[in-house]
Amino acid sequence: MDPYDIRAFGYIYNTNDDRHQFWAIKTDRPAHSVVFALKDLFEEAFKKMNKSETNNLQANPTISTPASLNDINVSIQVKLN
Repeated sequence: MDPYDIRAFGYIYNTNDDRHQFWAIKTDRPAHSVVFALKDLFEEAFKKMNKSETNNLQANPTISTPASLNDINVSIQVKLN
């Protein structure tokens, strides 16, 4: 993967067994639109997680919050030009 190729980006995440995994992704067009869409996706998931946590605490203080972002359903549509 060419570090100067604007069509490529990488994503590192923590796996269930507490290891890290790297995904390299190369798009047909400049990757900035995909990166911004992923940023928006994670921000929306974080907002929903916090809203869910707040609602759960107000309704019943003993209810636990989602353990991870995988517990929250978020959909996103990306249009690449």
